[in-house]
Amino acid sequence: MNFGVAADMIMALQIGGMAFFVSLGVTGFARLGGLGDVPDHRSSHARLTPTAGGLGLVAGIGAAILTAGLFYADSLLAQPGSTEKLATLMSLAFGVSFLGLLDDRYVLPSKLKFGLLLISCALAADALGSVTMLPFRGDHIYLLWWSGLAGTILWLFTVTNGVNFMDGINGLFGLSMAIASGALCLLAIKVSAPVTALLTGTLCAALLGFLPYNLRPKAAVFSGDCGSLSVAFLYAGSVLFLVHEQPELRLLYAGPLLILPLLTDVLITLLRKPLKGIGLLEPHNTHIYQRWSRHRGGHVSVTLIYGAMMLIMAGLVHFSFGNGTLGSLSGLALLSGLFACLYIMRSATLPR
Repeated sequence: MNFGVAADMIMALQIGGMAFFVSLGVTGFARLGGLGDVPDHRSSHARLTPTAGGLGLVAGIGAAILTAGLFYADSLLAQPGSTEKLATLMSLAFGVSFLGLLDDRYVLPSKLKFGLLLISCALAADALGSVTMLPFRGDHIYLLWWSGLAGTILWLFTVTNGVNFMDGINGLFGLSMAIASGALCLLAIKVSAPVTALLTGTLCAALLGFLPYNLRPKAAVFSGDCGSLSVAFLYAGSVLFLVHEQPELRLLYAGPLLILPLLTDVLITLLRKPLKGIGLLEPHNTHIYQRWSRHRGGHVSVTLIYGAMMLIMAGLVHFSFGNGTLGSLSGLALLSGLFACLYIMRSATLPR
């Protein structure tokens, strides 16, 4: 093993270890906090459970990014402007986590919460740069600046809220996002995108520190909106970093493909809500994963099924990158349609 590889491994272990152990330790203490999720008519659990686990995730992520900035800035943040962009994204992510913490404690009005999230996403899109090229066939579809900016804001807003909607049974959010973040980190390492690798590797390690408390039949702690919103926001921002770090490699679709099982559940559920007489902003428990866990085997088994789907998508993304088809818009559409059909079929077999 040459010195460069050994140094990179030591750096990864230090940063990842910081995220993992701080997340593990702070989440453990967070179980003793006063915040608790009291079960109601739309809950997927039956007992009061602490919801301060997100503090452990945020602490782990923050400690790891701070470590990287203090000791490895020359190698990870050498690209011009990367330090400023990362600092802006992290500042906004901490703001999003605080908003989630307030919602966990006081249950904010939906319009206020979504409005503040939209502003945060707009600020992130402006700071990181909007996506103005969509890979198509061997070339790109070029977007007008305003449509590119709107699409970038929509991506950030959709992922942030969509992943949060999927945080409803034990382990589903944490396991799914750990797999997606880890897969995106490996892709970033392959294409030499250091900031993306730093962000996604940190997310993966922090989530692994959280999962021992959450991925169990009776969860000891939940992440709450504090954790799920901030992790999802950073994942969506990482995809933008990847696109801008390696703009010629047609990597845009890797981000949505890696979380396609989650996004499909959210999309199908949102389309069904008006048909069931439920307002779009009204809380509910009609996601396919929630109905599945209530009627077919419990939380952990459904979480592992979603985890298996996430692993399949991770393998598919890396296989597509290897054979040069990752930039296929028709492939993205085909897989989205396939997952939609599978989810509709599964939904039809579940009790209402």
